Amino acid sequence: MTIQKLSLEQWFTNYQLAAVRRRHFHLPMEVAADISLVLKEWRKKNSGEPPYTALLAKAVGILASEMPHVNRAVFSTFYGPRLIQFERVVVNMPIIVPADGRDHLSAILIQDPQKLSLDEIRGVIAAGRKRDINKMPFGRFLVRSGNYFWNRAILRLVHFLVFQFPAIYVRFGGGGVSVSSLLNHRGKTFNGTPHAAFHTAFTFCSFSAYEAGDGRTIMNVGINWDHYAASGNELGAAIRRFSDILSGEDPTVLMELIR
Repeated sequence: MTIQKLSLEQWFTNYQLAAVRRRHFHLPMEVAADISLVLKEWRKKNSGEPPYTALLAKAVGILASEMPHVNRAVFSTFYGPRLIQFERVVVNMPIIVPADGRDHLSAILIQDPQKLSLDEIRGVIAAGRKRDINKMPFGRFLVRSGNYFWNRAILRLVHFLVFQFPAIYVRFGGGGVSVSSLLNHRGKTFNGTPHAAFHTAFTFCSFSAYEAGDGRTIMNVGINWDHYAASGNELGAAIRRFSDILSGEDPTVLMELIR
């Protein structure tokens, strides 16, 4: 058995997760979307592995552009809770960035994914993964600095300012909806549904897009919904619409989804 101190990067991840748990009231939901029709249309003009993560991000972008209550977040400020309604659709997405023989957790912002093609979204994700974390001031600080009191104090202050003053969060481009993808671990028959929770009203997470055995391809999506930011009725409407978009049941958005 070994017992070791967390790195500064690990400590800050834990700190952020603890803050999300304290400040939000997340309720989990699951959607098993039949994406067979979407893949059928996509394969008419494309070959190779379908861009599952880009497909998920674009479906969420379309949903958030249609339903404003999906694109919001509650911030706990000095003046009490504040509901932030974002004007632009920006998707927060955590990614893994390799550096120095290790994987580091980072994040990208996908701006207006509903307006991008799947290839463009895939390009944004790929570019984010290729970034040199040692050339990013905040990333370099996390990776290169030790887990000491003064370094933790700096990170606490940054986190405090961003989430106590929503204008700072918006100024730096923070998004109003989150997508976490583990679809790189999918398998043809693997069926799993994880859940992720961020500070936004809705967080969408997927782990598997599998062949059901009857010719259908099913994508399981775990959805965490912050009840502080949206009502149950708003949740129901959003989940129903999301399922329609991702399954291609709405012909008005099917061709735009696979573009």
